[in-house]
Amino acid sequence: MNLITGQRTYFYAVSGTNPINVTLPFYDTSGNLLNCNYVEITATNGVLGGNGFLVAELRGVSKIGNMTLNNLAPATNVASINTSGICGLGITYGASVNGKARWHGSNGEVCTGVTIKSVPNTSGSSLVMLSITYGNLFSYNYLRSDLYDRGV
Repeated sequence: MNLITGQRTYFYAVSGTNPINVTLPFYDTSGNLLNCNYVEITATNGVLGGNGFLVAELRGVSKIGNMTLNNLAPATNVASINTSGICGLGITYGASVNGKARWHGSNGEVCTGVTIKSVPNTSGSSLVMLSITYGNLFSYNYLRSDLYDRGV
């Protein structure tokens, strides 16, 4: 956090074996669902070796279509991908590189969670570790500090 941007963020750390298909709602420490304008996802292998790709679809954002409807999955044959995309992020990670992706909503746009899908690695570890930071970033203006959920 700096003097220009206010920040109220929360954190998940999850891991699993490829392929992953998980939906994570964004809750505060009291279990209240949050409207968030910021998400950052970092992915890495559990051990050195291999690489992978994740698709993270934002939940609660006004949109038409989704990963299932648009037939969008990681590492799908390019010829079969629908021309419509999804509202989300793509994350590539490798043996010595953590994959990272960020989303920051604009004009009051918020999300309430994320659905993450992956495909098995072709080599190396099948364990994927994810760290997800979510919450609200906003201009540090006391008169407008109630613009987004603060959580508890």
